[in-house]
This record gives sequence, C-alpha cells and structure tokens, in this order.
Amino acid sequence: MVNLRNKFFFVIIPNFLKRKETVENLTKKILQNSPTSLNVLVLYSKELNLETFKNKTSFISFDSKKILIFKEITQLPPDVKDNFVENLTKLISNNYFIFETEKEYFDFIHDKRFSNDKFFKFLFQHATVIKASKANNISLFTEFKKYLNRADIEGTFYALEKLFSQYPNDDKLSLQILGMLVFKASLIEDITRKEYYLDELFKLDRALKEKNIDAKLAIEKTITKLLT
Repeated sequence: MVNLRNKFFFVIIPNFLKRKETVENLTKKILQNSPTSLNVLVLYSKELNLETFKNKTSFISFDSKKILIFKEITQLPPDVKDNFVENLTKLISNNYFIFETEKEYFDFIHDKRFSNDKFFKFLFQHATVIKASKANNISLFTEFKKYLNRADIEGTFYALEKLFSQYPNDDKLSLQILGMLVFKASLIEDITRKEYYLDELFKLDRALKEKNIDAKLAIEKTITKLLT
C-alpha cells in the first residue's frame, strides 16, 4: 500500500526565500540525482484549467519519477480540486505532488474557506505538511536586502510588495528603502557603475521628496534600471 505522505507535500511558508529553498530540497530528495529538467513540472494554480491538469498529470516522464509543483494552491480551480480527489489512485501511480502557498498556517486552521474545503481537508489528512517555524520568520527588510544583493528582481519586488502592504501609512518606509539602495551603491568598486547607480538614486530621492509619483512605483522603476 502506498504511503500518501511520501507522495504529497503541502508547503505552508509565507517567506518566499524559505519556501523556495524547501521546495528545492524536497525536489532533490525525490529525484535522487535524476536529471531535474526531465522530471519536474511547475504549474501556476491560478492559470490552470481541468484539461491542462489532466494532460500534465498523464504526461509520461522519461524517468520513473515525475514531480508536479503547484504554485499558490489556494487559487486552484474547484473542478481541478475535485478531479484530484476523485482520481487519486490513478494520479499517484507515477506522480509526486508539491503544493505550496505563501499564506499563514493560521489561515488554514481558522478560515472556513479552507477548513471546510474537501481538497484541503484531504491535504491535511494525507500530505506531509511543512510549515514555517518562528525561527524562519525572517524580517521583510532582511529579505529585501538579500534579494537586492543577489540582483534577484523577482524576489526584490516580492519583498517590496510585502513591505508596502505591511506598512501602508509609513511615510519613512520609502526613505528606509532608499537608504538600503544607497548603502549597496557604496559597496560598488567600479567607479563608472557606482556613478550611474548614485545618479539614479539621486533622481529617485528627488521624486520621492517631490511626491509627484507613487513611491512604490518609483522604487520599482529604479531597481529595474539598477539590476538589469
């Protein structure tokens, strides 16, 4: 009899970096040195429909193992969730499933949209649930700096969005972020690149002080110029 907890993994970690690391480690463990590109499929729940779901889960892998990673599982369409539960035996024959979400574990325990949902009840009953511990609760400012130092635009924008969502009325937030960008510029050794970086930050500083543009949008535009 198949142990479902070895086939289904439910990753509930709000922190993007930690969630990404957890999913990557799970994938490596399952594949056990198999060529990753041939065995892993990433599916975005919001864009997924039933036909695509059926096609992807029936796809024959070149290897005996295939992993399907579902991004932000809370956005999975109802008909896909129903099909998953109804065809469980068939689906697990050659598939491993990793479902991930940025929501808090608290949401799934106390929000009736999830606690009363047949699909999520199934996951909590049969999947290996991996949730964030307090030790993994990295501050958003630390997370922002990590992505920025890695020149990871997607991650930087993710952390930036979280910062503005968490501190929507903080007039000093933009200046704090500008300060982090200036500090990064101070570490650049190439003179030409440093001058370009500082010039763009001067323009950003002026735009923020004049308040003639949305602060978050202005910062995003500047980061795009600096990291590309």
